[in-house]
Order: sequence, then structure tokens, then C-alpha cells
Amino acid sequence: MSKQERLKISQDYLNEAKELISFGVEAHYIMNALYYSMFNAVLAILDISNFSGYTHDKIFALFDERLVKNKKFPEELFNSLKFAKTFRHKCDDDSSCELVPKPTLDEVQSLYPKAVDFLQAAKKLI
Repeated sequence: MSKQERLKISQDYLNEAKELISFGVEAHYIMNALYYSMFNAVLAILDISNFSGYTHDKIFALFDERLVKNKKFPEELFNSLKFAKTFRHKCDDDSSCELVPKPTLDEVQSLYPKAVDFLQAAKKLI
């Protein structure tokens, strides 16, 4: 998948989050869309077309090492992605998932503009 295709996916997730907010959908679904918007932007920046063999944690570490620590990407925006990640289920296998906290509507509404900024920053790098 190309960088541009990843950015389109990122924008699609961002649009979905905006619609979900307007419809008053459960905050967990909105947070998921915001997370995947930012995560796909990371994949575009790192130019990872096929991330089989990579974990989300490994991709986060690569992004931090290559871009955030080198001041090529704002740490504040990376922190927004890390915040969204705290609401993802952590599963060892198909049957065993660790419960995660549920985001509040205030949390997703305050994260939305940061996700918009995240995507804009990603587009500037590509």
C-alpha cells in the first residue's frame, strides 16, 4: 500500500470519527477511529506498506526513534496517539483480552482536533 493510500485511510477514519461524534455514538468507537486515523498516518510516514511481522508497539518505537526524538514530528501529537492507544484491547489470543478503560465523550472530543493536526503534520512530512 502506498503512502498516499495510507493517508486516504487516515482521512477516512478521521471523517468517520467526526460523523460518529455528531451522531452521539459510544465514545469507544470514536476513539478507535481516531486511533486508526493517527496510526495509518504513522504507517504512511514510515512507509510501511505491509506491516506483517510488526507489532503496534514496534511501530511506535520506530516512529519515536526516527521522527519524534529527532524533532521531525511534534512530541505532543505523538503523545495524543499514545493516549488513544491506552483504550485499545490487549489480546494474547482470540479468546483472552485484557479489559481497558472506556474513554469519555469529553476525551474523544478533545482528542479529535489533535488527530486533525496529526494528519496535517503527517502530510507535511510526505
